[in-house]
Amino acid sequence: MEFFALVGVLVAIVRFAVRNRKRVKPAPLCIDCASAHIQWGANAERDLHCSFGHFLRPVRMNVQHCTDFRVRGGGARSHSKIGFVQIEAASPAVTINRTGASP
Repeated sequence: MEFFALVGVLVAIVRFAVRNRKRVKPAPLCIDCASAHIQWGANAERDLHCSFGHFLRPVRMNVQHCTDFRVRGGGARSHSKIGFVQIEAASPAVTINRTGASP
């Protein structure tokens, strides 16, 4: 009878430990972003702000995906022109014979 009481106590202890364990949160994406302004405090507290757009906005959630993410130290974005290619700059067209071979 004492055996079942001991087993019951052990099961209760294991249930309590499993329910009350701390869940590890993933680090937000902003930690590695060039636009992030991060202040680290005592006890691993952090105050996170995003400076994209040249002003600070507080970030109050763990960000997992961001359209404006840039890696720290990754260099500036390339500002290439986007649009249609000029006709003169395009490569000449290749004509194909009916046999499928190029001239």
